[in-house]
Amino acid sequence: IIDPTPFSEEEDLAAAAGLRSLPVGEGSDSLWLGLVAQAQDRHSTLDFLDVYEPAFYEYQLARVIRQVSRPQRPVIGLISTLPSHAPGPWNEGAHPWVTDDQLREHYDVRDIATEAEQLPENLAALVVLHPKGLSLPLLQHIDQFIVRGGHLLLAVDPDAQFDGQGDDAPLGADHASTFEPLLRRWGVLFDPTKVIGDLDNALLVGTGRSDRPVRHLGFAGFGTNSLAGDNPLTQGLHRLDFATPGYFVLHPPAGVIASALIQSSTASAPFPVSDLVYGATPETLRHGFHPDGKRYILAAHLRGVMPAAFTEVVPSSAAAAEIILIADTDWLSDALWIRDQEINGTLYREPWANNGDFLLNTVDELTGGSELVGLRGRTPKSRPLERLDSLRLRADQRLAASSEALERRLAEVNRQIEDLSGDNTDGAAKNPQQQGALHDSESERRRLTRALRGIRHELDRDALRLGRWLYVINLFGAPLVVCGLVFFHLRRRRRYARR
Repeated sequence: IIDPTPFSEEEDLAAAAGLRSLPVGEGSDSLWLGLVAQAQDRHSTLDFLDVYEPAFYEYQLARVIRQVSRPQRPVIGLISTLPSHAPGPWNEGAHPWVTDDQLREHYDVRDIATEAEQLPENLAALVVLHPKGLSLPLLQHIDQFIVRGGHLLLAVDPDAQFDGQGDDAPLGADHASTFEPLLRRWGVLFDPTKVIGDLDNALLVGTGRSDRPVRHLGFAGFGTNSLAGDNPLTQGLHRLDFATPGYFVLHPPAGVIASALIQSSTASAPFPVSDLVYGATPETLRHGFHPDGKRYILAAHLRGVMPAAFTEVVPSSAAAAEIILIADTDWLSDALWIRDQEINGTLYREPWANNGDFLLNTVDELTGGSELVGLRGRTPKSRPLERLDSLRLRADQRLAASSEALERRLAEVNRQIEDLSGDNTDGAAKNPQQQGALHDSESERRRLTRALRGIRHELDRDALRLGRWLYVINLFGAPLVVCGLVFFHLRRRRRYARR
């Protein structure tokens, strides 16, 4: 443990290692709270341990240790037509999505063009996002990659809001993507013309016509009821936000294990993409929407030996593959899970959903780094003093009636004083009768104020007394119980010894 005091060599070393300081008070005092892990010639840095995010401590420490313990970052291939994941004229000068930064920070990313004819060698996993216009040789190489036991993250979309065609795309342009013939060969049905609407999980969005947001069937926030609680990929996550997602129907081949990661609620149903393309409003979408009572799969996990899509002959080197399917691509964009705030010239990116955690969980699982899966997205579990809170609530309710009556009477007295004072700045009455009435009202106000102060003091005193008793019980209760059990045990042993 090193304490970097101001203007010391330790402070220079901390700054050179990439640690970040927080100014404290006036002068040159700064707070350093970071971590540097080193193994041989490799090192990894946690620049600052945020005291306001204790839920992420375990994950951050595990990530630093894993980074320094691995000689090289896992190599992943990335095929994408999304604006922040692939070069193109539509995103020149745009800030990269946080999900793109996450991938490139944790992995050695090899970008693969859609017109490429083969995959790079020695890929730990392949990530395919919104595949459109992939060359036939590339599809064939991906097919063989999966047959030989490759690991794949695939995100397709019936209506990608951030489709790489850009803002100049004509009205009614096709913003869908699919992955045929591979999906069908894997026993996965995906209809690129249908979007899932979900009444229970629909998000509130602004319409631009009024200040009141309305629920939009095309945008959904899936909570714990929709996420697979028994799968480490989604276990510990609390919310994933999607936009115009599709769905999968799973009929896996023999020997392939398929499980749902994200499902809609029973208040859902598919509806045509064309209802969105031609400018339907949230109100008109809801008016013609009829849930069918089914739960639809929006993300799935497949494991097993996959049949080849382009040949009926399975190579002798066939092995069990692992595939994660997601029927949406917009969840990767900042707009669906990140809020930007600028404070004193510094940009802070605050997540309100676990979309980024989900991405890293999936790629970690596919690249063999599952030790970090499940550590993300955790929230601190508070242990409130329920007995104390309950007693405080009952005390508040008991004294609330008296307090409200006094406050109403005090408001009346204040109005009387204002009426009697009139426009005189010194508060003097205009005649002896008014002056006497003003004096009585001011005396009444002082009495009511003292009474209210007494009630609040009584509440604080009761809570303080109860808190002290609970503190004493927590401090001495357990030792006394243990001593009592030991005494009872010894006494019982003596009784049996006498017999």
